Amino acid sequence: MAKEKDNKEDICKKTLCSLVKKNYHQDHPREYMSLMKKAGYLCAKCGRPTVNKKNVCKPVKI
Repeated sequence: MAKEKDNKEDICKKTLCSLVKKNYHQDHPREYMSLMKKAGYLCAKCGRPTVNKKNVCKPVKI
C-alpha cells in the first residue's frame, strides 16, 4: 500500500503531457481523470486542464 501511495505522489508531480506520452491516460484512466477534476489551471501550451499547476508546463489560473 505504501508503494501505491508513493506512485500516486510521483504521478502528481508529472505534467499531463509526459503522462500522455507514456500512455498513462490509457493504462490508468481513472487516475488520469482525477488530475483534471475541478480544474483550477490550464496549460497555455497544450490546453489541458488540471487541479494542480505542477501538472502542466505553462500553468494559467482559470
